[in-house]
Amino acid sequence: MSCATLQQRTKPIVSLDDAYLVGVQLAGAILANEPTAPSAAPTPAAEHANAPAPATDDARVFCRVSDLWFESAAALREHCHTDWYRYNLKRSLRGLPPVTEAGFDELVETDALADEEELSGSDNDDDGDDDDDGDERADAASLGGGRVALRDADGHVFVVWRSALVPPGVAAADMPLASVPQCLRALAATRPRPVWVVILCRGGHFAAAACELQPLPKGAKRPEEALKVLAHRCFHRYVTRRKAGGRQSVADAAKTIKSAGSSIRRHNEAMLSKEIRELLSAWAPTHLRIAQIVWVAAPGPANAAVLYAGADAPLSKADGRLRSIPFNTNRPTLSETTRVAARLSRVEYLDEVEVRRWPHLRSHLRWHL
Repeated sequence: MSCATLQQRTKPIVSLDDAYLVGVQLAGAILANEPTAPSAAPTPAAEHANAPAPATDDARVFCRVSDLWFESAAALREHCHTDWYRYNLKRSLRGLPPVTEAGFDELVETDALADEEELSGSDNDDDGDDDDDGDERADAASLGGGRVALRDADGHVFVVWRSALVPPGVAAADMPLASVPQCLRALAATRPRPVWVVILCRGGHFAAAACELQPLPKGAKRPEEALKVLAHRCFHRYVTRRKAGGRQSVADAAKTIKSAGSSIRRHNEAMLSKEIRELLSAWAPTHLRIAQIVWVAAPGPANAAVLYAGADAPLSKADGRLRSIPFNTNRPTLSETTRVAARLSRVEYLDEVEVRRWPHLRSHLRWHL
């Protein structure tokens, strides 16, 4: 099997036949979520380490990337998890000045950022809405939540997301590595074709899609064409504070705010929560019932509460089909849900150069190279 073209380098799992998978074996390593990059982008902590002191004696903090003062460290952390901040961070790395939030919103509305790939952060950045999300993601990788390397009968090495192969109700860390090839064969042979639901929620944006996994059609140019979208829905509400940054609910926890804008944002948060819960409740007897896996990215307590909190919560953390998405996601949109599903549902073949980028894999496969 040649690794020369993109379509040959990535294949949907459901397109692999059993005769091919019979010869697949473990290559001897669990990979971290992403390969080692030549150089890492500056972290938010590094960007603000040398910020000028505030003019007053209050607890305000300064964001050098967006050139703004914030009322508290919590507000700054919330700001650092916004696409606005990440866009300004990209501009600062290019030596460009920051844009205002109003200017960023205008760029989003006019689709001027369509070519900005991975706007929500690099694959090594924390993409959550609270500080614990990065630690949880690192722990998941160390416990086997990353990708598993396998080798086919011809000696080609490919990787697959371990959490995509875990049977419902079983934690990724509890699944023996020896069973990975068998689980891969089981997923590829599932009939009718497996249905996955992808749910993304953060920063006032929500997107959900139910997708049926299918082989890639002949002549297809995009990995997402291997998915049949059964249903999808997106919501957006203005819930973040302009200039000050951060969600209104976070600001309310620190002090009392009675402005007209804060009332609008509180109303929007309540309406967004209501819309999300009504949609997922409507999907409960249909798409959510037949889904083999429900992939969720809802970082931070505010977003998690929409999905899991209360007696009428649309999702339950006890549901063994729930999976955390093991990589960073962009702004919740339909295209992002299909990108996530396509990436999780395919295998990716590695060449010799790429294997060298994976330190954990290189030591195990030196004999193969």
